[in-house]
Amino acid sequence: MIRFAVCLTLCFLGWLTQVGAEERATPKRFSFAALGDVPYGPRDAHWTREVLREIDQEELQFVLHVGDLKSSSEPCSDALILQRKALLTTTRHALVYLPGDNEWTDCELKSNPPFAPQERLERLREWFYPDEMTLGGAPFRLQRQSEIAKFRQYRENVRWEMHGVLFVGLNIPGSNNNYRKEAGRNGEFEERLLANEYWLQRAFAQAQQRQLPAIVIAFQANPFFERHENPKALYRDGYQELRRLLWQLASQYQGHVLLIHGDTHRYRFNQPLNWGSGNKEKSLPHVSRLEVFGSPSALNWVKVNVDLNRSNPFSVEVKQISVNSPD
Repeated sequence: MIRFAVCLTLCFLGWLTQVGAEERATPKRFSFAALGDVPYGPRDAHWTREVLREIDQEELQFVLHVGDLKSSSEPCSDALILQRKALLTTTRHALVYLPGDNEWTDCELKSNPPFAPQERLERLREWFYPDEMTLGGAPFRLQRQSEIAKFRQYRENVRWEMHGVLFVGLNIPGSNNNYRKEAGRNGEFEERLLANEYWLQRAFAQAQQRQLPAIVIAFQANPFFERHENPKALYRDGYQELRRLLWQLASQYQGHVLLIHGDTHRYRFNQPLNWGSGNKEKSLPHVSRLEVFGSPSALNWVKVNVDLNRSNPFSVEVKQISVNSPD
């Protein structure tokens, strides 16, 4: 009997040790870097290199670039985009890059010489998403939407879970989400819209099923949360479906949501769906939005801290480095 009791005690202690080890292996606090809309030109490229060097001094889980790694006035050439990819991937951390409008949707209109947008998007998929791993010096595995046969082309839409938080990346670019005014030219927009909606719905379903306390959703465009839908508007809003779906899914989710985007080059960290009692829609104070700086503030980046012990797990630190201008 004594031997049995000793054995039982040792087994119990062993179980406690295992549980403790698992808890230690899953920290409730971690950080990552967020930036985007850089570099715009050679000077920004110099500064971005210095920013990445500073980022490498931090203990971070990964670096998130939300798109626009070139300006609209720079060429959409293979050489330039591959040059910018080489710059961003110098980080010692894992790098998650999402496509921006300057890399594909705007190449037909503003780039010299012009390129076909969908051809540029295919090249981005080939260069930046060749396998199931992130880029950067410490890659980790991602789940890509292209694993689903129906959405095989959307390698850029990704999902991963890290320390109890679900991360989602989507191809939602600026320039009105590539919605074209010309009749009969919106097949790309419509098909990608369906893919994005499906990926978002699956992400929230996973977070609900696994009872995850937080979800982060990243994309390039500013979807203009403050814009009220107007059926008499003179143009088609390419983000109206995204806003509706985000509100619907977030309103049914008990955890916290952080949306990260770029596009309008204005740093902000706020609650874009916390409208107050005067709005007919339900306010969602548990939804936060971070917009990264972008050019000309190429010396800035944002450190996002996640602490699942806090009532709101997301906080940010604005970082700015001091460097000399390139010659």
